[in-house]
Amino acid sequence: RWLEKIIGDDRLDIASLERFEVPGVPDYFALTGRGNSAQDEPLIVGFSPTAGGDALLGALVAAAAEPGFNGRVIALAPHWSVACRRRLSVLSHASLSLEAKEAAWLGPDGGLVQPEAPERAAWLPAGLVGAALESEASRQIFARALAALEGLAAKHGGGVSAYGGRVELILMARRVASLHVDGDAVVLETLIPRRSGETLKGDSFADEFDRLEGNLRKHLGDRKVRDGEDGMRVRVLPLLSDSLGLRDVIAWPVGGVDRSVIDLVGVDADGCPVIGATRASLDLSELAGFLDAALGIRGALDAMLGSARGRVSDESPLLVLGAEEVGEGVASVLASLAPRHQLFEIRSRRGRGYELSPLAEGEAWTPQREGRAVERPKADDTPASGSGRESDSERDRGSNREADSETAGGRGRRRRRGGRGRRGTGSEAREEQRESRPAGDEGGRNRGSEAAPAPFDEVSLFDLEDDTRGERSSERRRGGRSRRRRRGSSADDSQAGEEAERAGVGRPGSDGGTRNVAGSLDSEETARSGDTEPGDSSVDADADMEELLAPLPDGVVESEAAPEPAYDDGEGSDEPEAPGAPAEIRQTDVRPAAVPEEPKPRRRVAIVAHADPDSLLAAVLLARDIRLIVGIWVYPQAELMTFFRSVVTDLKEETPIFVVGFTPSPAREVLQAISLCSDRLTWLDHHAWPPEDLEAVTQAIGAENVHVNPGTGSCLPAVLAGATRRSRFSDKLVDLATGRFTPHDYQRWGRLWWSRLGEIAGRSGDRLSDLDPLLVGRPSDLAREAERVGVPDAPQEISYVATRDFRLVHFAGYVLVVLEVEDGLNPHLAARIARERYSAPLSLTNQHGSDVFVLASDEPAGRRSLDVARVVGLLADKLEWVEALAENDHLARFQIKGLQESPERLEEVIGMVAMARSALER
Repeated sequence: RWLEKIIGDDRLDIASLERFEVPGVPDYFALTGRGNSAQDEPLIVGFSPTAGGDALLGALVAAAAEPGFNGRVIALAPHWSVACRRRLSVLSHASLSLEAKEAAWLGPDGGLVQPEAPERAAWLPAGLVGAALESEASRQIFARALAALEGLAAKHGGGVSAYGGRVELILMARRVASLHVDGDAVVLETLIPRRSGETLKGDSFADEFDRLEGNLRKHLGDRKVRDGEDGMRVRVLPLLSDSLGLRDVIAWPVGGVDRSVIDLVGVDADGCPVIGATRASLDLSELAGFLDAALGIRGALDAMLGSARGRVSDESPLLVLGAEEVGEGVASVLASLAPRHQLFEIRSRRGRGYELSPLAEGEAWTPQREGRAVERPKADDTPASGSGRESDSERDRGSNREADSETAGGRGRRRRRGGRGRRGTGSEAREEQRESRPAGDEGGRNRGSEAAPAPFDEVSLFDLEDDTRGERSSERRRGGRSRRRRRGSSADDSQAGEEAERAGVGRPGSDGGTRNVAGSLDSEETARSGDTEPGDSSVDADADMEELLAPLPDGVVESEAAPEPAYDDGEGSDEPEAPGAPAEIRQTDVRPAAVPEEPKPRRRVAIVAHADPDSLLAAVLLARDIRLIVGIWVYPQAELMTFFRSVVTDLKEETPIFVVGFTPSPAREVLQAISLCSDRLTWLDHHAWPPEDLEAVTQAIGAENVHVNPGTGSCLPAVLAGATRRSRFSDKLVDLATGRFTPHDYQRWGRLWWSRLGEIAGRSGDRLSDLDPLLVGRPSDLAREAERVGVPDAPQEISYVATRDFRLVHFAGYVLVVLEVEDGLNPHLAARIARERYSAPLSLTNQHGSDVFVLASDEPAGRRSLDVARVVGLLADKLEWVEALAENDHLARFQIKGLQESPERLEEVIGMVAMARSALER
């Protein structure tokens, strides 16, 4: 539509224009087109309906994507703000013929001039904020409070900035507290963990700042914050300063926003001012925000650096950017800027901090996920590196190892394919130590105390979206076997792959068109990934080890390992194996000599799921646990017999079948069908079956193969009860289904797949290809896919909760929201939204007309958690008409029997929940 408007407007002198999609310029940022003018002159047009500066950047990237283009480049927008016009002022006058046009008539206001508010001072001395106070006592309180904020900033590596009549404390790139004047009173406003304001007085001054520092300690100690982008920016800031030789550095100099745009301002050795920032991912939107902020404070640099030692040059500041992942188009924009700039690549050193590697001018680091190796120029200077605890000698060894690894084709170093850095595990650190030893030093492992101990690094449990490696499987309840493999050489891997191929497992298409979800070492998969060079024995650090290893051939028996509740992030013990033991077999115990039983071959299974998102997600979790599947078929209840009549007849006779979310209806036909495959059928459901149907199915396929949890409203408890593999990503899928997801995960990929699961459930047939990203992908892959597609519509639960009022119960400092959810809506998501709306830590939810309730909670700001399962157990112990239901998916469910006849029983339950504070807090 925009192209039609632009072409049809005689005032723009554009005869033809077609869409020109450029990598790195998303649709929400700018529209780029290619065409001709009325004089048949070639054109490239960048358009944005909201900001001319975005149209400018889009046009620059589009022009750079056309080598040898010698036509006109037009940046078109209805409005050019002051910040957008500033971007025009820093463009270099190259051979590019650029025109910036303002077409006000294309805007929503039809060309009417709109007022623009004057910009506030980007920076001012913090002491001037308290100059408006009248009394001397208030000015003293302000001076003490300002000194306290500066002390907290110095203690925790933050900064203090004055903006808009406020003094703001910025820690880990976030605004956490502020100080402002209200009449003759000084108000301390705390923003973390929640917004609150208190007037500072002499008798309460110390208590308020003690409370503030306690909240800040909890915030800074949060692993999700410390190991995320905010923590990365704090740790990289001194590296950026050291690598440039800066002096008089001011950290987080600009306030006014919750997330700081600029990381530092300083002066280099030549006296030139420097403005720097770091990001986990640097795309055009982030670059545009940084340019606007940097250009906005240029006039304030003299005041900001007024106390700097030595002379400060009045030339344009040096713009410095660092990123773990640089998006396409960023290098094109930076190359067109007149001010000097420097771009750094931020590399994670796996638990030993970060290092900076300068990129050549005009070059951008393309992540390896693009499917091609990238040649990087070798910098003259050694990259700056840093860690909290390593010595100089260890740092030197690490730098040498990084250099050797690049020359050796990447064998010595495995780096992630994009996204944020991650700390390494102890096993990876030990492996890197072994790789860094010179040849012939293998005896160092047996020197006892003479060898340096392996470093211990914490693994973040909050940054789980990219960390799914190293799962260890246990004996499956449904006929699987345990496999643990050590990482070997490429020759061992190829030999194991050949054995697996001869055995007919682990290769796509080796079983009549079926597939192996875990077969990620296949040559076809390796060739498609494009991340591993020939002879490279490294593996992707993001992937599950069980998924990266080819299945063992049938007949190879390993000892059974007991299931472990914790994640196994390693790859087995580092102790030497017994002499002569095969590389693929690890014996965990020695049993008396006996005639071993013939191991049951591991079969690929078929899964049929009911056409609803819950059953579909339960089928996905079941498939991730089993790993070897033929397909996942989706049908409504009325079409269950379609599966038995058409699909089952095409499967091999020994293929196990899992039925998820169905009732045996029509009973007569279903019983006749399952009698033909009773020895390979497993049924999982949550509906209430008639007793005669339950007895008939149990007799047909065996009680051990019928898992029905009536009243739970979900098949997840039945699936999770028999699961033996514990994957962090599977836990995230369970959190998505039960409403316990984090806002970070929901924004990155959860919202898309919440909507997509509903769409997939509405289409009958084999849906394995649609669910493939959930089976073999990672959250980082899902997030990248979500960035490329449009944002789905908001769930109906949001409007349902927003347009209704619900009952609130206050007790002992807690708030309990009670809500009944209509049919067709997800009760867990609705309860989550209601808790957020009312800031209530607890909710009691049931489906309309149901006597099954769910008591759910959000974690409070403190360290204590709310044990809702214990409260439900207490209710079941004290009330004979309350029954606790399955909680394998960590939901506290219970049933109130006879609720229709005795509605007052709900009031008694709510009263007991209110009196169960001692059981709730643990």
